[in-house]
Amino acid sequence: SLYSSVDCFALRAPTEKGSLLQRLDLLLPADEDPSYAAAAAAFKQQLFAAAAANPKRKLAAGQPMLSLHQQQPLQQLQQQQQQQQVYMSGRDLAELTRFLVAAANANMFGDVQVFMNHFSTVRSAMAKNDLLLLFTRDLSRLLQRELPLLPDEVAAAAAALRSKTLLLWQQQAGAEVSVHRAELNKQQEQLFKKMDEIVDKALQT
Repeated sequence: SLYSSVDCFALRAPTEKGSLLQRLDLLLPADEDPSYAAAAAAFKQQLFAAAAANPKRKLAAGQPMLSLHQQQPLQQLQQQQQQQQVYMSGRDLAELTRFLVAAANANMFGDVQVFMNHFSTVRSAMAKNDLLLLFTRDLSRLLQRELPLLPDEVAAAAAALRSKTLLLWQQQAGAEVSVHRAELNKQQEQLFKKMDEIVDKALQT
């Protein structure tokens, strides 16, 4: 189970204006009730403290989920996956929280197939975030060398990193058999666009 316990926290309405309550996604901080804002801030700190005290783990990018078709003993597979796990980032937790809220609102929990389709989408989004962090880190290390690279050398190094990142992404996409192909293509386009932005920024500095 992802959660060992469940703690409920009640908040009052963020505003007393009925017109604003109809579209809380458009509510501005200035329109929030002061007591609500204070309670929400306290809850946020409590949530962050609990998350920091009990960090969640996930499989590293490119690692498939446990498959029933694999022939290795279950205990051996679990040990291998434990070694491949990394801590979830704040962005990962945000992706997961958005998914769980959307799943509850859409009443997905009664349909396992629909639930797994959406959950695979969240896992691939987490992998995309991880790969972007690795791409940024590796490119930054190249740029911090004592002997600076020429722009052409930076572009060549970035192209090599891009190919490596694409390979890892394809491994992750292959592991997510439940995710919709259109969603994977969309996330891949986002990955490419973000890598291009990172390289352009590096060449301008």
